[in-house]
Amino acid sequence: IYIYIMNISSTILHVRSKDASSFPNGSFQRTNFEITLNTEINCLDNEQFEIKVSSLECPYSFYSTNLTNNILQIREVNFAIRNIEIPEGNYNIYELIEEIQTLMNNTTQINATYTFTYNHITNEVTIQTSSTTACKFLFNSGSESNNLDNPNGKSIAKQIGFMGDIDINITNSESATSFSRVDLITIHSLYLRSSIALGNTLTSETGSQSTILAKIPIECNPLEMIYFKNDQTGSGKTFINDKNIRKLNFILTDQNGNIIELGDDINFEFTIVFIVHKKDHSLRINTVRPRNQFINKILTDENIVK
Repeated sequence: IYIYIMNISSTILHVRSKDASSFPNGSFQRTNFEITLNTEINCLDNEQFEIKVSSLECPYSFYSTNLTNNILQIREVNFAIRNIEIPEGNYNIYELIEEIQTLMNNTTQINATYTFTYNHITNEVTIQTSSTTACKFLFNSGSESNNLDNPNGKSIAKQIGFMGDIDINITNSESATSFSRVDLITIHSLYLRSSIALGNTLTSETGSQSTILAKIPIECNPLEMIYFKNDQTGSGKTFINDKNIRKLNFILTDQNGNIIELGDDINFEFTIVFIVHKKDHSLRINTVRPRNQFINKILTDENIVK
């Protein structure tokens, strides 16, 4: 076990996505890229890098309703399952249910008129139909259902307050109202990920080491700029295992690991600080310290580091 006793030096790396040496998904997508440094960043064998994302600037040009969550699967009785694809965008709830309602009414195969209404007091959506013929919403059994068994499903159910563990049926005598709450905030935060070998960062998703350099809160509205400044004190330190750094891959994702789509050729920037620590295990001191005596028993701590 090493004790990091001093900061020897630091290197500040300013990164612009448009300066990438390659874009794995094409140059139009600037949230997945690689940079190659002309000057290598390195440290000695008895040293280790601490890495910190000190700042990040990113336009809020991505969509909450996007290609990862914009599918409504329905089946009108006696007809095949249909996937209704809602166009990408940042909707409010009234705009979203109007869009879904229009798409369903324009494509119905049973001459139904579907009506979606929103209750702003309960934050729930109610779906009705004029037809005696049932329409089934495949929130659970559909191939795009989103639930614990299929976490990558592209269903829009959660955005309109329905859950992925049950289908619903409606007729002119039976409507359906959200079981949960409307939730249009599908992207909770941004995650800057890297190819750098992190030594002490874990995630609950995998329970193992992570590629996440920083979690970026979203504290603005769409069409504004997201500004992140890491000026918190007392936070955990992130150490990396690499000793020599020249090529770096970066990916900007949401909380589910989906790559953020800023839009074609839209860039973002950030600054990373590499801090070199010298490590020395010779300062580790083990002692046994007796505690107070209680009920004729003496409790002692295990070896501790002072």
